[in-house]
Amino acid sequence: MAVDFTPTAAVPASAPKALFKVPSGILPNWDVTADGKRFLVLVRVHQNARTPFAVVLNWQEGLKR
Repeated sequence: MAVDFTPTAAVPASAPKALFKVPSGILPNWDVTADGKRFLVLVRVHQNARTPFAVVLNWQEGLKR
């Protein structure tokens, strides 16, 4: 949710409005990126879905190059 805010106004905040729709099956784990531009949300995947993912080992070494 978000509101427009004007600290000097008699009524400083507008009515809340939704920023985005949250998918059903959302888990209670979420975070905001350091720059405040994105939300990271864990979403439950259907049990039979084949969702590929990659595990990157020793990723710190790749940052040194």
